[in-house]
Amino acid sequence: MRISRKFSDTLAIPARIFSTVHFIVIGAMLFAIPAFAATFHEITVPGSQSTAANGINNSFQVVGFFEDSGGTHGFLLSQGTYQTLNFPGVTDFTVATGINNTNEIVGYFFSSAEHGFINRGGDYKQIDFPSATSTLPQSVNNKGEIAGVYTDASGKTHGFKFANGTWSTLDAPGATSTSAQGINDAGNVAGFYNDATGQHGFELSRDGRFRTINFPNAEAASSATGINDNNQIVGQYLDPTLHKIQGFEFSNGQFNELQYPGASTTFPQGINNANFVVGSWFNSMGQQEGFLASPR
Repeated sequence: MRISRKFSDTLAIPARIFSTVHFIVIGAMLFAIPAFAATFHEITVPGSQSTAANGINNSFQVVGFFEDSGGTHGFLLSQGTYQTLNFPGVTDFTVATGINNTNEIVGYFFSSAEHGFINRGGDYKQIDFPSATSTLPQSVNNKGEIAGVYTDASGKTHGFKFANGTWSTLDAPGATSTSAQGINDAGNVAGFYNDATGQHGFELSRDGRFRTINFPNAEAASSATGINDNNQIVGQYLDPTLHKIQGFEFSNGQFNELQYPGASTTFPQGINNANFVVGSWFNSMGQQEGFLASPR
């Protein structure tokens, strides 16, 4: 998604990393979809024009971005206090996308191109996929492994995993573009890819098992954006009846609709191990704000 992108775009699974790939398709049958039972709380950075929440850790710290008259800035919300996050020397475009339990924060900034970063205790380090024209980290697990998106010199979008100093490309077979969005401590990755039939969510396990995740009756427009250590996944789909983007939570083979009350559009982005979900929503006037959904 993302105006300043937590990305709705793009998978290949290289043989050098995954020796066997098993395909499973989820969501081909129609059935009644229950609602995700939660209490919703708005997340709005004071003085901002718009806010989006992107990641949450198990200490309930939230990262995201906000927009004001000076541009786009990352933020950290911790114990009710907002902290602005700007990559050093960049005052007008920084986005925070993920946070782990040791307070490592990932995201990206723009300075002639989009570059990734990791923030450890206020110490920023730039990270870029080799030879990429843009690098967009999306999440980080407690081992420091990062999942994200890069664009190559030809303009094609790929998912990536960065672990122990090694970059790996993640591309879905037959995909025209791939986006890796979430990564849990087991190394399982959630994201989405585009092919000739549309956009599809996916989960890729560390051992190479790959499954497509399509919200029922929305097979041509689904995406997965976050995953926790219980393999609970959140994402979005295009409602074919209402013609608007709606959210979902998916666990144990069951989809649950996840909608911010009164929203025209809902974008879940991250989920922690307590099943708390963060994301953003739009009202009928097109105003974007963040949310935290606490399960009940």
